[in-house]
Amino acid sequence: MIVDVRIYTTKPGRTAAFVALYKEHAWPLQQKYLGRCLGWYVTVEGELNTVVHLWAYDDVATAPSAARRWRPIRRGRRMRRNQPKRICW
Repeated sequence: MIVDVRIYTTKPGRTAAFVALYKEHAWPLQQKYLGRCLGWYVTVEGELNTVVHLWAYDDVATAPSAARRWRPIRRGRRMRRNQPKRICW
């Protein structure tokens, strides 16, 4: 199993708006196209303003192709500072 770790760091004070926008627009698309969500978290301690998603794929070959099948919601980009991504196995 491959785990795609997606980390969204929002601008200060924008996390709640980012989460609301994400739940309404991006979440349904990601569920449809990205596969199995292992976890969806908002930090409450440590580096704040961070949203972390964990997505599972069967193998390395399916992870990138699944991610290309959907387009991120552009409005959410104004609320983010960065979006690093990690693939773990």
